[in-house]
Amino acid sequence: MDKQLDTLFFGLLMILLLSNCSPEKKQDTSGIRNEMKGRELVRVSDADLMAKGNELGLEIVKASQGTLQQALLGAIESEGLVGAVEYCNANAYDIVKTLEDSLDVKIKRVSQKPRNPLDEPDSVEGMILEAYAYDFSPTNAVNQILELDEKTLIFTQPIAIANGLCLNCHGTSGEQVKDEVLTVIKSKYPDDKALGYSLGELRGMWSVKIPKKTVVKSLTE
Repeated sequence: MDKQLDTLFFGLLMILLLSNCSPEKKQDTSGIRNEMKGRELVRVSDADLMAKGNELGLEIVKASQGTLQQALLGAIESEGLVGAVEYCNANAYDIVKTLEDSLDVKIKRVSQKPRNPLDEPDSVEGMILEAYAYDFSPTNAVNQILELDEKTLIFTQPIAIANGLCLNCHGTSGEQVKDEVLTVIKSKYPDDKALGYSLGELRGMWSVKIPKKTVVKSLTE
């Protein structure tokens, strides 16, 4: 009798073991495997990270500059230079902020001679600006992509006084910059330093701080 019970117990045990190894049970684990695969870390080389960061920086500056220029030209056409100064004062930062929020980056136009104190460079931006200013000419104005810290890249691109239109607000007082324009500039920007420029001179630079996670996401999409 004991032998029969042992045989029965062994048979039941084998049935349970075999049922746990059935194809249906294996199929149940496929969802887990897929989930684990989705959680795998994405490994990106430093070279790929910097190259993609540079590409994103170029695209962001192009979009930002294009949007601001279009808005400025529209304001000049409808309101004249005086109205354009007032428009820039009221809207330029909101335009850039909208781009920042949509792209998950930090965008600035910084200068050693800023019109708005908010455009003062930070310590890192100041060093990059000094490097650009050394023996600057529009023909050697190249962008850079650098690692700012362990979580962030910084893309920079110099801004030159490209044409006579720029001198209407950034040239010599009483000459290119007319008195009525200068009056509005002084009223809107009491601490203005952005006058006295010449054609082709370095005006400042674009600074785009891009989270590395944003770059990695762009690489893996």
